[in-house]
Amino acid sequence: MSLPMYSGLWAPNTYRILESQTPAEVLCTGEDASAIIPGAMIVTESFAAENTDLVIKTLAGWLRGIEFIKNPENRQRVIEYMREFYAIYDVAISTSAMEMEIDTRPLYGLEEQISIMATEAKTWFTDVATFLNTNGQLTTGVPETDEYINDQYLQAILADEMLKEFAMGGDVKKSKKKKKSKKKKSKKSKKKSKKKKSKKKKSH
Repeated sequence: MSLPMYSGLWAPNTYRILESQTPAEVLCTGEDASAIIPGAMIVTESFAAENTDLVIKTLAGWLRGIEFIKNPENRQRVIEYMREFYAIYDVAISTSAMEMEIDTRPLYGLEEQISIMATEAKTWFTDVATFLNTNGQLTTGVPETDEYINDQYLQAILADEMLKEFAMGGDVKKSKKKKKSKKKKSKKSKKKSKKKKSKKKKSH
């Protein structure tokens, strides 16, 4: 396989080339150039309006996956999943390269995502849109971030006790038991207060 002397690569190809081609070295990274390349989950407005519950639950599942990856106890299982995924596309990289991918890729949980969407994300996506517009790849101009950045689905997860627990990697079964016990306690207290009221009325 012949390679050009210089090329722009991204994970996992960066690791693959560095491990398989000699000599090979990194000359510059996005971090060196202060370049942020954000990722995003995107749906159309019409799909989100028609499938709001599905969008919210999908996001919750994705966020739970992030918490799984971030948990050091799951490191070995994460690497196994990565190896299986890369094998589908005939990509072979070492375990140390996969560990580097985990350690160097920023991952954000529910509350971090909400915070970032209100602040840094607007700058990141505006910078990307400005770059594309300047280079003629985006011909409609640079859109306002309020037109396409929307955290209402993340906020819906945050507002739902069960979904929040699930998205943040918690034990949903325990949360369900707590919720049931709370309901039982509130029913009992209501019954007690009713009995007290009825006794008072009788005494009058």
